[in-house]
Amino acid sequence: MTSFPGVARAKLFISEYGPVLAVCLAIIGVITIGWAGWIYTHPPTTTVTDNTNKQTIQSTLQTSAVVTGDSALYRQGDRVENQPVYFLSATPDVVLTVQTNVPDEQTVQVDQRIELVMQASHSGEIFWNRSRVLEQEVSTTSDGTVTTMTELNITQLRSQIAPVQAEIGSAGSLTILVSVTASYETNHYSGTLNDQTPLRLSERTYTIDQLTLETIESTPKTREIVVPSRDASAYTLLAGIGVSALLGAGTIAGLYRRREQWGAVRDQLHQNRYAEWISEGRLSAEHGDHHVPVESLENLVDIGIDQSKRVIYDSEREVYAVLDGTFVYHYGGESIWNRNEEE
Repeated sequence: MTSFPGVARAKLFISEYGPVLAVCLAIIGVITIGWAGWIYTHPPTTTVTDNTNKQTIQSTLQTSAVVTGDSALYRQGDRVENQPVYFLSATPDVVLTVQTNVPDEQTVQVDQRIELVMQASHSGEIFWNRSRVLEQEVSTTSDGTVTTMTELNITQLRSQIAPVQAEIGSAGSLTILVSVTASYETNHYSGTLNDQTPLRLSERTYTIDQLTLETIESTPKTREIVVPSRDASAYTLLAGIGVSALLGAGTIAGLYRRREQWGAVRDQLHQNRYAEWISEGRLSAEHGDHHVPVESLENLVDIGIDQSKRVIYDSEREVYAVLDGTFVYHYGGESIWNRNEEE
């Protein structure tokens, strides 16, 4: 009897269900490989936004003054620019210059305005506000630059704000600001830049900080890109399962074609299953007067159980038999009783 009943069961299962199992595995293999291929050819994507047609608009406030008064620092007629501090006795007049840079090689309309703003506040809250336009200019340019200039006499300004400061007194503080506004309209965009910088006055000096205003206009455009890093196991695992299924289908199909060589598989399985009812022995053609062939070993064992007889297995002749008086029930191989009857 076989020492590997599991092998016998596997062979028996393949001999009975091999075609169905092979087809199922082949279908699974084709589907999973196709699925893996689809995943590989359709990688995950993400949406990104590109800023196209960028245009930069920039406005700057710069200061300059010509030395007209007595000074130990400068010579008469010298022009000083963008100084951190100006001396009132040497440079009582300051020139405020606003220059706006826009995209060139296209017609751009720019509206520039320079204002002087005075604000009175108490505990951080503004209770009085006045503004005066020093210069405003609307220009159309195609070379990328628009410049607006105005001159402010600081001595006169001090005289103008003196009554205001006197009236405010200790009730609040007075702040003077230079406000710059630049409105633009390009072939794609329009907008306004606006900011302020303080004008600080003392008894002998004044200061005006430089100012830079900038914006970058663009048109957002979305597109989909493949995610750079992805987990390859998403498709390699499926491909591995598919290949394994196809190999399994091929193996089962090959084994199924050899099923004719497994004539004893069912008998081996039944030998293992009914080992307690089967004994090995030698059978002879002289046994019994009536010889009844049985279609399977399983049926023969059932007969033996019903008759309370054991099944005799002749390993040399590969014949099984149940001896019941003058009756011999037999199965397997080239039966010695069939051969004897033919003779």
